[in-house]
Amino acid sequence: MSAFWPRAAQLLKPGGSMALWTSGSMRVHPSMPNHAAIQAAIDKLEKVLEDYMVLGNRLTHDLYVDLPLPWTLETPVPEFDKTTFLRKEWGRDGAPEPGDQFYAGQQSADLDMLEMVLGTTSPVTRWREAHPDAVGTERDVVRIMRREIERLLHEAGVEKGREVLKGGVAGVLLMVKKKA
Repeated sequence: MSAFWPRAAQLLKPGGSMALWTSGSMRVHPSMPNHAAIQAAIDKLEKVLEDYMVLGNRLTHDLYVDLPLPWTLETPVPEFDKTTFLRKEWGRDGAPEPGDQFYAGQQSADLDMLEMVLGTTSPVTRWREAHPDAVGTERDVVRIMRREIERLLHEAGVEKGREVLKGGVAGVLLMVKKKA
């Protein structure tokens, strides 16, 4: 960010706003059968993938809590007005604000879609590069989580072939204005 903020200050018009946003952890909706155990399975996947996360993954996962800001850099960027800084979070710690949803809120996905989407994340890609024999097998890190979610849904009475996960993601929006 030591190169980003000075460059942003050059490009942004006086009085202009800089907006940064990201999504973080997946959160299972409390209306889901066995939701706490399913959330634990997702959290377990995150733990397994910790060694495959780089700084950028950690920053987004933690909703930019430790993102260097213009005034926190070793060489601060004075063009940005700290008093205009806004941080808005959605779904932090699994507790979305009533009526407030990030990315248009709660989504449903079948487990094929979940497995496909998670398979595109960079920590999963790095895990798969380190474990090529497991890719596409029952030993794949995402497949293990999927099978656990299937088991938990079946345990709660969901019929085979009707496994759907409902939830959303935590999110954050950071905004700051360039001084006029």
